Amino acid sequence: MKKRRYLAMLLCGACLLAGCGKQGPQPGMPSARSLESAGGQRGEESLQGQDSGTKGEPLGGSPGEPLPQPEMEGEITVSCLYQQDFLTEAAREFTDLYPQVKVTVNTFDQGGSGEGNQEYQNYLNTRLMTGNGEDILFTQLLPVERYIRMGIFEDLAPYLAGTPQLNEEDYYMNVLTAAQREDGSLYLVPYMARFDAVGFSRELLDRHPEVEESMSGWDRAAYSQAVEAAGKLIEDAQGPNIFLNQDNELIYAWQLIRERLDEFLDREKGEVTIDTQAYRDLLAQAREAGERGCFPGDGLNYYNIEYDFGCQTDFDVQAAYYELDQRANQAHTVPLADAQGRVGISAFSCIALNSASPHKELAWEFVKYLLSSQVQTKASIYGLAVNREGFEASVKRYYNNYHNGNSGSQVELADYRELLDGWMGLIDSCNTLDDDIQELINGENRAYFEGRQTAEETSRHLQERLTQYFQE
Repeated sequence: MKKRRYLAMLLCGACLLAGCGKQGPQPGMPSARSLESAGGQRGEESLQGQDSGTKGEPLGGSPGEPLPQPEMEGEITVSCLYQQDFLTEAAREFTDLYPQVKVTVNTFDQGGSGEGNQEYQNYLNTRLMTGNGEDILFTQLLPVERYIRMGIFEDLAPYLAGTPQLNEEDYYMNVLTAAQREDGSLYLVPYMARFDAVGFSRELLDRHPEVEESMSGWDRAAYSQAVEAAGKLIEDAQGPNIFLNQDNELIYAWQLIRERLDEFLDREKGEVTIDTQAYRDLLAQAREAGERGCFPGDGLNYYNIEYDFGCQTDFDVQAAYYELDQRANQAHTVPLADAQGRVGISAFSCIALNSASPHKELAWEFVKYLLSSQVQTKASIYGLAVNREGFEASVKRYYNNYHNGNSGSQVELADYRELLDGWMGLIDSCNTLDDDIQELINGENRAYFEGRQTAEETSRHLQERLTQYFQE
């Protein structure tokens, strides 16, 4: 058993991987900084040539036909939680290209602390309900599914179909359409892909070749698959600090529930069937794992003791590098999938159009610019860009970051790029679950794990509260 050399970096992604919603910037993102200036409004940054005030033309054409080119004059407004350098730069560049367009970027900046996110939602809700909502909405921590049900987001499927510049040759189209729904509607487009991956202990796999053999065909894994395999790796392990993974009972239960959430919730129809034995069995499974000592708890000193985990979750670009670094004690790393085998990206890094916007066509022109190689290759895109030229720039940037920070690493850029490209090709869904649902479920589950209510009471409370949530 050996001490992981890179755990400090892995822990940076723990909140994201646990499915935490109300949080600050993702790993690798700089702290947000305020755009508020003396005498100005909260977080408002206007970039403007000559403001004509002219509205864009209505959307025309048929699916598959190019959209008519709008008059490149008028005003575009953008709402986002955090200030982002690529967005500020893109707004400035867009107004340089089209001097009669005004771009105003409104941010609700909380200094990157992760606090005030509910206040941001309240602020945005007020603007939307009073008809003052921005034309373009970055979906960081927004209740995406609720907004879709309320009709706040525009269906972007006709826009995408009518934009020949967005094609398979230049884009990962499977990623751009990852949020497409069963009826063909598409309310979000990602500007980058963020997803989770799971890897296994190389040292423990060497002791259990039969487990490694069972993984030979894996190109993705559901959380339940991963912990089942990890459980076999640690069942006869010797030593006090060998654990299933870095989770706890609450996170473990949530991961099991999340991959099977469609079994308990029909979020499009607002139907709830969570007061079931199947749900209570997942709670019991998590409690049993905790009682068997599968989790490290809060007292593990990662820097001064030896330890190992059967499996570990990590975020895309970091997981790929450590999969290839032989010193990292990590092997068979694959993207996490749900129970149906779908590999989903985070809705945190997506863009939507306000359906009430009078400038939708002009706003779409700016979205197209955000997806162009001019923007997607910027160093401030903190993830894997969906534009293929941007993807190549992202891969090189992350490779240099990890390679330069790990002296003696033998990882080759070509191998790193090939692995991430393969993972990008697997993406076929988008995790649009509203944070409020996750918090509600985890709140009731926490009461169960703390012994304040039974499993039956937990599932019954959730049935009632989630039904009420969808009726609001």
